[in-house]
Amino acid sequence: MTIQEKYRLHLKSLSDELLALQKPIRILDAIKWPRHLQADFLANGGRALPAIDQHFYDALPLGFDPRNKYLELKELRDRIRRRLGPRDDLGRILQETVDQYMVVIEMLRQRGQPDFLRYSQLLYGSASDHLRGDRKTLRELGARLCDIFSLPGARHLVRPYPKEFEGEAAVAKLQGKLSSYFSDGTVQVKLSDGIVSDAAAGGDYIKLNSHARFSELDLQVLEVHEGWVHVGTSEHDAYMITQRVFRGGMVGGGACFTKDLSYVRGYVETVNFIRSAVLEGVPEILPMLFVGKVTLDDIPVLYQHYLEGLIDAPRYLPPMFRDLTGLYVWFGFASGMSLVDIGRVQQHFRQLFHRLPVADPIIAPVDIEID
Repeated sequence: MTIQEKYRLHLKSLSDELLALQKPIRILDAIKWPRHLQADFLANGGRALPAIDQHFYDALPLGFDPRNKYLELKELRDRIRRRLGPRDDLGRILQETVDQYMVVIEMLRQRGQPDFLRYSQLLYGSASDHLRGDRKTLRELGARLCDIFSLPGARHLVRPYPKEFEGEAAVAKLQGKLSSYFSDGTVQVKLSDGIVSDAAAGGDYIKLNSHARFSELDLQVLEVHEGWVHVGTSEHDAYMITQRVFRGGMVGGGACFTKDLSYVRGYVETVNFIRSAVLEGVPEILPMLFVGKVTLDDIPVLYQHYLEGLIDAPRYLPPMFRDLTGLYVWFGFASGMSLVDIGRVQQHFRQLFHRLPVADPIIAPVDIEID
């Protein structure tokens, strides 16, 4: 048996052992809320928080002994290091995976307690974490997007819509829009002198400020934001969304489940990975995104071992990753444009832009009716 064959057997054996050890660890099952709590909460009008605390989670079995499972994982991690060596790339990936499962166990042991948040952030990250390969955080990225869409120029785009509706006319217009969506007539639009903003939504109504004037676009926005989103989100959906955030943590605040944050960060970092692969001239590495649940930094290592025949190719690939031509052109163009220093370009045009008078767009937006 060759050295390569022995290595492959050791790697396969250790990997299979990790799969067997982690099998009883079920994160979502360990922090799920029973259905009857939702019925009780809604029946009470949402006036009392669900009775979910540390004692509730202590009575919810994990399906494994956390102390023994932690020790088993620790022993496996040490054995991986001994068998494969401290500098083996695939051995490092296995060890890091074991470390993550050990953090999972610690997180589940802290259900309903403040430290649940700390371990959740170790696993899934926080809004303050730096993006992979960049100094910016998700919070800074979100703030930048808010700045862009709050620029004065964004407000200029709505100026062609005259403020032609007020009082009962505005109520009738918005009520007509909502009646086609809420066909049972449960949502009512009414005037109010007691609100500071132009509009406000309640459980089954929308109030319009009796002193405000509204454009057609204003009413379209109110239909979607106040109607479809606020009023249209039924109590069941709102409860389920809130449950996603607080399961495993503390319903009174202080600890939450940050898993959903990983989806946002993963999207941003995966796009950056694809752009980087195109810029570096190695688009052929991109199908390895589908080799399994992997960390982006590990993909080059996995690709190298795929070329050596140690790792199988991804079995299932979306069409755009089977033929990389379109993907390469799209991200190549976007990446090429990103090399332009937009700050310097913006500075070049800034003085010219600042001389412009405030005016309506040359081509006014089409006034769209939503029936």
